Amino acid sequence: MVRTRRLLRDLRVGPPDTGPSGPVRTCIGCRRRGAPDTLVRLVVSEEPPGYLIGRSLPGRGAWLCRGDAPLLPSDACLAKAMRRKSFARAFRATSTSRN
Repeated sequence: MVRTRRLLRDLRVGPPDTGPSGPVRTCIGCRRRGAPDTLVRLVVSEEPPGYLIGRSLPGRGAWLCRGDAPLLPSDACLAKAMRRKSFARAFRATSTSRN
């Protein structure tokens, strides 16, 4: 068993993974990857209908880059996500019309 592990370890190609430690999230607007501290999480809300912002809210969430205001998403990433219809994919919904 130990010998098999050594053989598999020796067959790995490339340098060891030196990526960021901890969770990594992807912005649905610009597709940039980063730590949750650098992004804002949006969650679909049924009552009242719309989106809520919060990292610890229950439900399926989508991440956007943080804007100039501490708790709001970037305008550019929000516009890209809306243009690409990324919200429907992220929330696995057929329609994103929220009033």
